[in-house]
Amino acid sequence: MMDWIVRGVVALWGIFFGWMGVSGLIDPQTYVDTFGISGDAAAMNTIRADFSAFFLLAGGAACWAALRPEHGKVLLVPIAAFGLALGGRLLGVMLGDPFAGSVRQSIIVEGVSVLLLVGAMLWMGKKHEQKISLSLS
Repeated sequence: MMDWIVRGVVALWGIFFGWMGVSGLIDPQTYVDTFGISGDAAAMNTIRADFSAFFLLAGGAACWAALRPEHGKVLLVPIAAFGLALGGRLLGVMLGDPFAGSVRQSIIVEGVSVLLLVGAMLWMGKKHEQKISLSLS
């Protein structure tokens, strides 16, 4: 039962961030509004490409791991992406960047996401090892 709950939570996480990637690909203005960044017409292409790639890659990897838990190590992709983003934000705050509401929110989302995905990856790995040991017995 717990296996299905973990997989469901990871799938919902992946769908949410995958949807963020798709919506930003269609309309990059959503990133400008959501993250409080400024983007002129020339910057929209970069915002569309970079943010969408980040969210689509993370969401896709999470959905794949939820569908195929024996490939739980695929979660290292969004763990690395969100972990690096979290590290960059914390470094920015330590170097004096403004600690506005959107930065606080992003730090919380990235930190919770990393913890959630690390826990899910460890759970999926443990369950997969148990299945292998049972099949060898």
